Amino acid sequence: MCSLLLTGAQFKALLSVQAIARNSALCRSLATSVTMFGVSEKAGKTRIAVLLIILASPLFTSQNRKPETLPKHISLADVLSCEDDPILQTLFALGDKDKNKFVRSTPAYDAELAKSSGFWLQQSTTNEFDWFVILRNPDSSFCHSHVPVFAELYVEIAVDPSEETLDANEIFQHADQFIFKSGTYINSTEVYLNVNKADVFMQFVFRNGMLRLIRVDYMNSFSDAAKLLVKHWMDQNDR
Repeated sequence: MCSLLLTGAQFKALLSVQAIARNSALCRSLATSVTMFGVSEKAGKTRIAVLLIILASPLFTSQNRKPETLPKHISLADVLSCEDDPILQTLFALGDKDKNKFVRSTPAYDAELAKSSGFWLQQSTTNEFDWFVILRNPDSSFCHSHVPVFAELYVEIAVDPSEETLDANEIFQHADQFIFKSGTYINSTEVYLNVNKADVFMQFVFRNGMLRLIRVDYMNSFSDAAKLLVKHWMDQNDR
């Protein structure tokens, strides 16, 4: 009786494999009780069918689902504070010769210097001018919980909107301190919002009814070219 009820098309659509396995024992137990107390087979099947429908209902099964993981909230202060991070400042002060001291694959690599500085560099396989910044002691802060990309003029942190979120209202509350530029990407209808304050550039996209932070760039304050680059980013829609 239980096998007929549990393998029917109706219940395959309602119950997961795990739910079927979990409730099979209960079904057999009820069937035994039905027989012991003299309930007819037809009536017993009806009662078990009703029970399984209840077990398959969204109200019941939702109690057994894992709760969705909400994105971690990052504050505007968290993002802006990285501009003065010692590791970023060390990167911006590097020349080409000194940079090799942090690259493990070069003869100039200085293990002690890399250790004391807190990072080493690994060249990107897709862009010869991009270097991944591998932190020796990553932590939960926004600055140190990612693998930034160093490109001489800037350090970029890519943000996964499903894992981290910044409430854009925090920026709008201080709108007089920022420059804004919005539009749509080339060959796309996706809307972006570029935000700039001094040497910090942020980009949001509009998804699922909300502005989502997708990247933050910290510009090299030692370089005039970096200032021109961020101005170019603010005016373009290709990034």
